[in-house]
Amino acid sequence: LLQGIVTPQQLLGIVGGAEFIIGMRLHTLIYAAKTGTPVIGLTYDPKVNAVMDYLGQDLMENVEKINPLSLRRYIDKIVSNRQTLVKKLTEAGQESEVKATENTRLALELLDACK
Repeated sequence: LLQGIVTPQQLLGIVGGAEFIIGMRLHTLIYAAKTGTPVIGLTYDPKVNAVMDYLGQDLMENVEKINPLSLRRYIDKIVSNRQTLVKKLTEAGQESEVKATENTRLALELLDACK
């Protein structure tokens, strides 16, 4: 368990070094995509479902109805299909990064135009 303040770079290192992540926080899911780490999403909010869908990941469990057998099946699926999942997540993470860079560029252009 981590104690104290953890930097984004440290979290990326931790997530990137994991075999898989079980996460419910949005940034954890984003870090998993960036590092290509397979993820099981614990959903509690539509934004978590939306990110998982965007990443092409169907390994989700509602936090109000967690089924240990489902989690076990998801883990088995990750173990047996790890390379495919890593590739898919890496591609989704790269696509997201390109879109974020483009959004930043467009926002800066808009701010420049408003001067």
